[in-house]
Amino acid sequence: MKALCKIISSFLFCVFLLASCTKDGGNSIKPVEQLAQYLTGGNGNRVWHIGQVYENRMQQQLTASQMQYTKTYTEIGTQSCMGSFTDSDGYSGKWALTSVTQLVEVITNNAAGDIRTEWLINQLDAHTLDIESTNNGKTTRIVFYAF
Repeated sequence: MKALCKIISSFLFCVFLLASCTKDGGNSIKPVEQLAQYLTGGNGNRVWHIGQVYENRMQQQLTASQMQYTKTYTEIGTQSCMGSFTDSDGYSGKWALTSVTQLVEVITNNAAGDIRTEWLINQLDAHTLDIESTNNGKTTRIVFYAF
């Protein structure tokens, strides 16, 4: 009987140990929140520079202004999947990650009114933001790099 109790005790101890090792302590974040951290640099502003531009899958030569262009994404308060942005052309607005595949931007300081763009996210990590949008039959893809 003592041997059986030792076996059961050992088994329960192992189960408890394995169960405790699989918990993350509440530190895991949702995939869309991870993307928001990549986009904004986590606790600050992440500055992105254009590396490549494609129109209808054809790579375009960057203009001088595109080579100088930057866009900065910032989180707003505790809402990690939305925030504000500014760019080197003087535009600013709001952004939201509506899913792991979609970034929505609204330019809010355009004289003619707000401009909303829905971007398909091809890739977003700590160094690359690859997005595309189709408008009036034309697909524009922009690959940004963070330095």
